Amino acid sequence: MNELVLRYFYNLTAASAGLQFFVEVVNNYLVWLVIAIVVISFARVMRERPAAARELGFVAVATLGAWFVSQLVKWLWPVARPFIALPDITPFLSPSSAGSFPSGHATFFFALALSVHVVNPKLGGWLTIAVAVVSVTRVMAGIHWPLDIVGGAGVGILCAALVHQLIDKLQEKSPTA
Repeated sequence: MNELVLRYFYNLTAASAGLQFFVEVVNNYLVWLVIAIVVISFARVMRERPAAARELGFVAVATLGAWFVSQLVKWLWPVARPFIALPDITPFLSPSSAGSFPSGHATFFFALALSVHVVNPKLGGWLTIAVAVVSVTRVMAGIHWPLDIVGGAGVGILCAALVHQLIDKLQEKSPTA
């Protein structure tokens, strides 16, 4: 099923120069736009409400923690990328030499979107849509299996949720909370 879904999206993209351009634009620019929006949003919030540093810390710890976990999983459980496992797949983007599972992009950006959603639900919702688009285009480009994306999203969401719960528990025990 994993290969079937990959081939569907890859072949759809291979048949369309417009989709190939879309995949390149999303992966070269949308990922940076997401980061820029988060940075600008938090910079504005910090100016208006300096106590928001705790929220920014939560987002940073959850996002970077999720990325670290994804790298650890890649190291412990190496999975060949589709263009390595399937000789007829030529990636539309410059691939990483790291393993395929879980997708580092999906892990990082889903953790970011969920973390932002906790402190700003409207922005987090928009970021989640952008992250889903980025994630699907990684499959369309032939550099990730669909399960890499699902696994990355799961790791990102789980890490963000765990960090959020940990921070809540620490705040409950804190005498200044």
